[in-house]
Parts: sequence; C-alpha cells; structure tokens
Amino acid sequence: MLVQRRIKVLDAQQDINTQVEEEIGDRQREMYLREQLKAIRKELGDDDGSENLEELKERVAGLELPPAARKEVDRELKRLERMGRESMESQVIRTYIETVCELPWSEISERKAGPLGRGAHPGRGPLRPRGYEGPDPGVPRGAGHARSPGAQTGARRGSSRR
Repeated sequence: MLVQRRIKVLDAQQDINTQVEEEIGDRQREMYLREQLKAIRKELGDDDGSENLEELKERVAGLELPPAARKEVDRELKRLERMGRESMESQVIRTYIETVCELPWSEISERKAGPLGRGAHPGRGPLRPRGYEGPDPGVPRGAGHARSPGAQTGARRGSSRR
C-alpha cells in the first residue's frame, strides 16, 4: 500500500517536471525566434519598433498622472516591451497608452464642471438619479411636493387593483 502511494507521488512529480521542461523549452524557443526576428529586422533596416516605444515612453514620462494611473501605465509599458510588435495584444496596449497620453490630465474640463459648478442644471434645479421618486433635494421637508397619486401609493402605471 505504501509502495503504491509512493509510486503515484513519483509519477505525479515526473509528469510535473515534464510539463515544466516543455514550458521552459517553448519559452526558450520563442525567445530565440524573437531575437532572430529582431536581428533580421535590424539587417533589413526595419527596426523602428523600439524607436516608437521610446517615443511612447517619453510621452508618458511627460504626463502629470495621478499615482494610480502612473502605476497602471508603467505596468502596461513593461508588458508592451516584453511582447512582440506583431502581437494583437501589443496593438491594444499601445492604443490604450496612446489614449492615456491624449487625455487632458492637468486640465479641468469645462464640460465636466460646467459654468455653474458640478451638478448644476440650469433652469431645472439639481440633478437626480434616473427613476428617483423622493423629494427634490432643494425642497425642505414638509413643503409639499406635487406628485402623481400613483407615486404616493406605490402603485405602478398600468396596474389596476380592483
């Protein structure tokens, strides 16, 4: 019984070791092929990928980002450095970083704050969430608010209780 259990454990360890060796072999092969590809591009004079990446890094370095955004963008830049240019994911990451670079991080958007300040809605009072049926935030309690009879009883439109 003990011998059989030991054999099963050794078989499992051997399977794990085989999988790890295959994974390492695949990664080494991929890295070798990437280096060959890089050498071929350099030989052909088509090595502008690193220059574009350096330009992108410079653009990111010039941004005044909040700490959380800086951390995320730096993480994505590192991922972009590790993967090849041909990867679909690298294009998504590059687009994400370029979009972050185009955002006005150091400016307050006039459209967001508006001329009357946050939450102001000219001519209609303060904004309320959609579907909100409580009293208006600007009306003091007990001032009375005109509502439909259905809203006071909790009955829904179209429903009839007979």
